[in-house]
Amino acid sequence: MAAENWGWYFELTPAFVGSGMLVGLNVAISFFGGTVLAWGIIGPALVHDGAAFGKLLAPDDPKWGTVASFVSLGPKFVTKDHPSPRYWLLWPGVLAMITVSMVELACQWRVFWFASKAIGRGAMKVSSDLMARAGRPNNYLAQKGMQREEDLVKDSASKSTSPHTNLGSMQRLILLLQRIKLSFGCGCPEWLPS
Repeated sequence: MAAENWGWYFELTPAFVGSGMLVGLNVAISFFGGTVLAWGIIGPALVHDGAAFGKLLAPDDPKWGTVASFVSLGPKFVTKDHPSPRYWLLWPGVLAMITVSMVELACQWRVFWFASKAIGRGAMKVSSDLMARAGRPNNYLAQKGMQREEDLVKDSASKSTSPHTNLGSMQRLILLLQRIKLSFGCGCPEWLPS
């Protein structure tokens, strides 16, 4: 019952499998690790120490009186006096996502550098062409606006192709639909919304 109160239950659905396929293994492992840390360690520790509180779903029922929800963001559970664990975990999670996004952008500085050089080179080329049409050619702008060999970015994709890349999109879709039908026993009306 305690695990269910925290939302720990196993559910295999095509939507979860599909989202796992979309995000990849590293991101899925990161999601799982963050979930275990937040809702398996930090959340129960906050409730145990009295820093966060759960919402009993049926307090008067003798059978289900211990069933609680710890993820409420209702008005009663978002105050500093009576917070839910979700209240404690929401903003550090948002901060972590923003920080990771900014670090990822900083790690991609070369892309921004090449893009800014290309934009500058294109602006100089357009300016040079406009000045040449006006009868005032500018050799400096014309020379700076030219594409140079060292400014080209090498394609990192390999030249070899796997056998799966030769299949058409429709063939892949048909194979995927057959696999969903065999694995989950559901037809088009069930998987289409997901």
